[in-house]
Amino acid sequence: ISQKFVPYVFPILSDDADLIVNKLRKNGINILRFGHFLFPSAKNNCNFSDTYSKCCVQIPIHQSLNLSDMENIKLVLKL
Repeated sequence: ISQKFVPYVFPILSDDADLIVNKLRKNGINILRFGHFLFPSAKNNCNFSDTYSKCCVQIPIHQSLNLSDMENIKLVLKL
């Protein structure tokens, strides 16, 4: 059986993650944050989790996006 894998998001790290997320959401783009709300027991236990929680934005790239969605993301991010 042939398996196909389609990624759901493209993670990026930015010191301006909150600004990026707010701008995308304001323009109707559903966005995810990696570990935006960490379990209390996870805080300060892993540098990667702490950093990603603050700086990681997951840009949608899944198969349900159409050309218009991608163009909108591109325009909002000014790529």
